Amino acid sequence: MLLSIHPNMVLFLLSILLFIAGGIVLLIRIFR
Repeated sequence: MLLSIHPNMVLFLLSILLFIAGGIVLLIRIFR
């Protein structure tokens, strides 16, 4: 259930999203 998600899981997912976003930004800067 979405209501039973632990705060640690939320931080883990946010860290993954930030990592992916950072990688995309780096790729854009490299190919430009």
